[in-house]
Amino acid sequence: DNGRVLTCLLYLNPFWSEGDGAKLRIWPEARHLNPEGPSWDFPPMHGRLVAFLCDSRNLHEVLPVAADRPVEPRMAISCWYYNTDAIPAVAAGEAPEDAPSA
Repeated sequence: DNGRVLTCLLYLNPFWSEGDGAKLRIWPEARHLNPEGPSWDFPPMHGRLVAFLCDSRNLHEVLPVAADRPVEPRMAISCWYYNTDAIPAVAAGEAPEDAPSA
């Protein structure tokens, strides 16, 4: 846990098309870095805003970009909201009890 509570992503990809890859995948029921349960994929479509809890609650990844054809770079603006009470512990290298383990 790094003190983050909420992640917001605004995608800026006017030329993205299905098949270009780079979708955001979220496992809302996964715990402890194990991708288990149902997952949701979010294509990085231009103007899409995705927000999700990230304090060890939503395991997520970005899927690979298509390798079989040239594609435009995937661009996004990321904004993270932090738990200010957790920042001193994170800076000191102290992991909270509910931090995910590998």
